[in-house]
Amino acid sequence: MPPAGPSTKGGGAGLRAAHAGATAALALVLVAPAAPRAAPPVPSAVAAADSLAGAGPSRDRDRLLERWASRASLAELMFVLRRPPTDLRAAETPLVEAALKRTPVERGDLRRRLQLRLATLDPGGEAWRALAPSAARLPSRPRASVFRVGVVLPDSGDYEGFAASVRLGLEVGLAQQTRGGALPLVVSFEPSGDDAPERVAAAFDRAAEGSGVIVGGLLSGPTSTLATAARLTGLPMLSPAATDEGIGAIGPRVFQVGPSGLQRGRALARSVLADGPRRIGVLTAGPLAGNPFARGFAAAAESLGAHVVWTATYAAGSSDYRPELKALAAQSVELLFWDGEARDAETLIRQMARDAMHVGICGGAELDPERHHAMARPLFEGVRFAGEDWVLSAGSQAVLDSAVRAAGEERAGRLHARGYLAARLVASAVEGGALCPEELGAALATRVGDDPYLRAHGFLAWTPAEATLPVYVVTRGRAVLP
Repeated sequence: MPPAGPSTKGGGAGLRAAHAGATAALALVLVAPAAPRAAPPVPSAVAAADSLAGAGPSRDRDRLLERWASRASLAELMFVLRRPPTDLRAAETPLVEAALKRTPVERGDLRRRLQLRLATLDPGGEAWRALAPSAARLPSRPRASVFRVGVVLPDSGDYEGFAASVRLGLEVGLAQQTRGGALPLVVSFEPSGDDAPERVAAAFDRAAEGSGVIVGGLLSGPTSTLATAARLTGLPMLSPAATDEGIGAIGPRVFQVGPSGLQRGRALARSVLADGPRRIGVLTAGPLAGNPFARGFAAAAESLGAHVVWTATYAAGSSDYRPELKALAAQSVELLFWDGEARDAETLIRQMARDAMHVGICGGAELDPERHHAMARPLFEGVRFAGEDWVLSAGSQAVLDSAVRAAGEERAGRLHARGYLAARLVASAVEGGALCPEELGAALATRVGDDPYLRAHGFLAWTPAEATLPVYVVTRGRAVLP
């Protein structure tokens, strides 16, 4: 007989008890608090903080940035503060406050900029009271950052390609600075179209809003517009290519990559007078007073012991130099400095050869045999002339050439080099500690040439490790370095 089975009544009770136990356990699981989520870490490096600042506003982000700011350096804070208010939002105030705490009283220009930023963020706060004694010297663009280089160049018209060369040189120079581990500087390109005055002015306004230095333009007219705007806003500006030497005199923070004619004249004198004093004649197409190239040569020649025994001007396009040649012979001139148009040089040298005059000749790039007919080139044998542009050091030239080829161009040219030099100079000033436009302008001013003319016109001087001015000698119809 089979064993008796479990009671239906008792079995139902057991099942109900088991179900109730399972339900209670599930309820405990559902109502138990979730494990706390790990808080994101405070950035340990400026790159991480900068990335966080650009990630979009949130309470968590702002708290993390505020905690990071409490231990960041002044330079790191100013780097993150280059970001526009649309990125920073509520984080801007604690970041500015932290930067202000780290700014010594001696850095008055930087303190004023930070105080003005606080005042604009809190118009009813106490920052305006601190600014009251400086009301006449407040910057017009308080958010302008030295970590942003504003570049104003044409992007259409006949000179678009030339502007692209300057811009590429700038980008290469700044990229080289970043590879050195320093806080990176970026190009903020603001195109000026075909360089119509209203477009140049509008491009400057856009660039000046966030950039601590302006680089541009290309031709002298637009560059003069930029220089005037730079003076009115107090921003430093570098002219990489304009030929009008008066541009640097527009404002105390307007600088020129150059070279100036004065610098070229000095370099030429040092080269041609290396063998000792000589009797010098100077013949130019215009007055000596308005020719910095000739003045630089004459002053340097006399400082080296030479004697300028004769100076004269000639009429451009002249076909007869007999009066000038007679004067050269009468004054026993041994070396003639000449500056004028290429066609006039050929006429002069032909007449000297015909009269068998043994007078050395030197001058500017119009003496380059490449600018003359092949049949005339033998007449220029032994002539020396100063180049028109800086030549980069071998290492810098190699870096620039490589980058230009990678960009699809054949080789680096003069405009690439000028952009590169401008970038390296700005990067050097920031690496040296400049953190606001005024400090950057002051750093650039220390790099201006020592001559009163160079200082008044903002021409920068370069060390041999950066760039030199070449002087060529014509040998077998070609210009070569001696």
